[in-house]
Amino acid sequence: LVTSQANSLRIIKVEKCFGANGKPLRKPGRVLKGEGVLNKVCRKVVKPRIFFLFNDILVYGSIAQEQQRYTKQTILNLEGMQFRSLDDTPKLKHAWVISTPSKSFTVCAASPREKAQWLDHLTKAANTTAATSGDDQRFEGHAPNWVPDTEADVCMHCMKTTFNAFKRRHHCRSCGNVVCGPCSTKKLVIASQGSKPARVCDACFDK
Repeated sequence: LVTSQANSLRIIKVEKCFGANGKPLRKPGRVLKGEGVLNKVCRKVVKPRIFFLFNDILVYGSIAQEQQRYTKQTILNLEGMQFRSLDDTPKLKHAWVISTPSKSFTVCAASPREKAQWLDHLTKAANTTAATSGDDQRFEGHAPNWVPDTEADVCMHCMKTTFNAFKRRHHCRSCGNVVCGPCSTKKLVIASQGSKPARVCDACFDK
């Protein structure tokens, strides 16, 4: 964006697109660096999401049927954010993992060129944020990237239980693997995810 005024007007427009349920995005020194639609790998299906990259945060949300309206706003700090490129598979192409201490997920671009552009801008913005931050905070780890339900027909721990209508899938909050009920009866406090004990698989509990 060429001028600070144009930048401010664009941020105001983004705020309006999220409506009353969205959080304010205007902040002194905040710059909107880019935006676009990426496919986010959710637990059951892949869904299109609108992403906005600022110089200090990454914002995304669901695309409503009404044009230029977005819901379910999520705001992630760039500080501590990491990126990992994924090789193409028959189901996922032009994908990479976005990892933060509180949340991690996989996104897919429309083409190799678009993927490269997003990764370049994201990496530069995250590195700049880390370099300019006066906070000497250390991140002990990042939230796990959950394995999609469709990628696991059997428990990834015991490798015996086959999932069906009566044997449900569960996600370990520590490693993100899909496991059966008997293999995930225990809970642990995971510092990056709050003070409430979270469900984990037996392998993570025994570490």
